[in-house]
Amino acid sequence: VSPVRIRRPLALVAALGIAVAACAEPEEQAMCPAYAQFVGVYEIVAASDPTGATAGDAAEAVEVAVGELRQLRAVADQRYSAPIDQLEALLDDLGRTLDSLVDEEDYDTWAPLVKDTTDDVEIAYARLRRVMDPACADRTDNDESAADAADQEDFAWTAY
Repeated sequence: VSPVRIRRPLALVAALGIAVAACAEPEEQAMCPAYAQFVGVYEIVAASDPTGATAGDAAEAVEVAVGELRQLRAVADQRYSAPIDQLEALLDDLGRTLDSLVDEEDYDTWAPLVKDTTDDVEIAYARLRRVMDPACADRTDNDESAADAADQEDFAWTAY
């Protein structure tokens, strides 16, 4: 099955049925949906098998995640800026490394070059989840239909 190319992450998230309920606090009403959207996109990319992706495909996936993170930053409370900044810096570094390669480079070429950075991204993502989940926890638990849809569509890094 060839990977589906989707250029609009908002359409992807809507298609996967990631529903976002309003947050309890008024100042969180914009933050929690943006956080859930970022988590949804990040989790789909993180759970996919990157071995069939080219460097260009991986760079596009990172770019989409950075875009979602920047949308979160625009509405997030100041107390979350440090973990958002750290994750964004690492994702930007990952994107720059991937962009420096020929788009058609295969996984065996680009994966070793970004291994340390992807490990750091995972740590920074976990930190962001630890600090933001208490405010938006019930809005970020991606339902099983999202995971099922990703599995059924053979969703991969090349989906972006």
